[in-house]
Amino acid sequence: MSTRRSPSSSAAPRPRRAKRTPVSSRAFATWFVGSHTQVPFAERGRAYFRETELLVEAGLTPAEVIRAATERGAEFLRRERDLGTLRAGMLADLIVVEGDPARDIRALRSVRRVMVGGRWIPIERYRDY
Repeated sequence: MSTRRSPSSSAAPRPRRAKRTPVSSRAFATWFVGSHTQVPFAERGRAYFRETELLVEAGLTPAEVIRAATERGAEFLRRERDLGTLRAGMLADLIVVEGDPARDIRALRSVRRVMVGGRWIPIERYRDY
C-alpha cells in the first residue's frame, strides 16, 4: 500500500501557504526576484512586476521585495561591489516611478525614467506595465 499522495492532494490551499510565507521569509530563506526572460508565457517586464506583487500578497513587505529585487539579486550574482544599491562608485542602473513602491509595490509599473550605466535612456517601451 502506497502512502504517496498525488500533487493535487498534498498541495496546501493558497491562503494557508500565504500565512506561512512571512515566517519562512524572515527565518529560513533569502528571497530574490527574477526576470523570467526565458520562461514560456512569462511576458518580459510584466512578469517581473507581477512577481513583486505576488510576493507582497504572500506576506513580504514592499521594502523586502524591493531589497530582493536589488541588493539580494546583486549578492546572488556576486556583484554586490558594483550593483544592487545606490552608493558612490556603483553602476547607476535605476528606474524612476510615479508613486512610492515602498508603500504600494504596484507603483513599479509606472516607470517614468530609466537610467542604465549612468545614462538616461528612452522609455517609451517601458512606460506602463
